[in-house]
Amino acid sequence: MFRVDGLLGEGGMGRVYAAHDLNLDRSVAIKVLHERFSSDGQVASRFLREARLLARLSSAHTVRVHSIARTDDGTPYIVMERALGRDLDALIEERGPLPWPEVIDYVRQMCAALGEAHAVGIVHRDVKPKNVLVGTTPTGEALVKVLDFGVAKEGAPSGEDASGLTTTNALFGTPEYMSPEQRRSTRDVDHRTDIWSLGATMFFMLVGRAPFAADTLTELMELIQHGPTPSVCEFRPDVPSEIDAVIARCLHRDPEGRFKSTTEIVAALNPFATGVVPAPGSTDPLLSLPFPEPPSDPTPVMAEAPVMAEAPVMPEPPAERTVAMPSAPVRPSASAIVSVPPVPAPAPPRIVLAIAAVLLLGLGAALFAAIVVFGLGRSFC
Repeated sequence: MFRVDGLLGEGGMGRVYAAHDLNLDRSVAIKVLHERFSSDGQVASRFLREARLLARLSSAHTVRVHSIARTDDGTPYIVMERALGRDLDALIEERGPLPWPEVIDYVRQMCAALGEAHAVGIVHRDVKPKNVLVGTTPTGEALVKVLDFGVAKEGAPSGEDASGLTTTNALFGTPEYMSPEQRRSTRDVDHRTDIWSLGATMFFMLVGRAPFAADTLTELMELIQHGPTPSVCEFRPDVPSEIDAVIARCLHRDPEGRFKSTTEIVAALNPFATGVVPAPGSTDPLLSLPFPEPPSDPTPVMAEAPVMAEAPVMPEPPAERTVAMPSAPVRPSASAIVSVPPVPAPAPPRIVLAIAAVLLLGLGAALFAAIVVFGLGRSFC
């Protein structure tokens, strides 16, 4: 049973409500399919497929699904983690273009989410600022989550979209952040279409607008397909040229000219990273990359002493002994005195022996004289 607290947002397929799970006493988000699609079995199937796709992902940078169900009238809905924060659209509108070190941190976290999805054969197909949520961890660090896998694609038979829709002319995605090949065919794309969209989103964070802009959709598509790729450094001279080169490679018109994976993007950005990484124990692909990462079995260290989960096996301590400190001599214990061999007394000096001998001789002479005198006195009597 849920208590609905209010509307969080609305997308092309449904509305997202803030709610509270009364049984488990926790905040959740509930995504409900639009009423106009409730009778469309194909759309409903694609809506519920989003939940199944998300359930296969465990990254801290994707929204976790708790359950799926239907209302009394048969409308499907998804109960999922309620992620707090602001999307990149709102963030840039409030702050303007972001400092490039902050952008690097956000992109690396986005790569963690997309990398895991790509590893299991899921292509997002709608990576854009509106689908990137920036929140904070309990320790105050930025936490980025990639949202809305509603138009995601996974492996499907040739000629059929993974959603089950065969309307090949349907346009899934957002034009400003859609790769050239996705404009031609939304079904014949692979994970590299997400890499193009990631580069466009990165450009947006640094400049404040999408890399390509036009008055009409036709002009926009022509510009993306044949126009020059803009340079971030033309708008932001403070951005290192190497970062500009990463974005340009992501936006390459030919998928073969782009990075082959998000792993390669992270490796290219590592020299400019702040060192922020996913938490220890995470399954994010970032943890397997050669950038600053937590130890595999971290031991928390307190100010006074290390804290261990289990008592370690330590070598036998040496026998106890008493140590005298310079500032406060310590009297040895009795056991210590017993264990020390006796030291012989030093021999008396020679002069002492000589004086003793003289005294003894004098005492003997005096005694002898007394005896003689006593004997003579008796003789005269």
